[in-house]
Amino acid sequence: MDLLIGERIKKYRKNKEMTQDALAQALTVSPQSISKWECGDGYPDITLLQPLAYFFGVTLDELMGYNQEKIQAEIDEIIALYR
Repeated sequence: MDLLIGERIKKYRKNKEMTQDALAQALTVSPQSISKWECGDGYPDITLLQPLAYFFGVTLDELMGYNQEKIQAEIDEIIALYR
């Protein structure tokens, strides 16, 4: 499963018309951290996931890009391979 949280952070940040610096200040992290997340060069610390979701007004599932149907289809494919 691809982790595309950085793309979502960027999308939600732009929807709020915020700069990376402003988001960094709101989360008390460095602007470089925000840049790394958005470029896919790193991920937010797990302790920041809930505050990020709350800040953007989305669920953790939405922030993480969780899609139940897609995940279930991937699981079904793996099970079928071993049958």
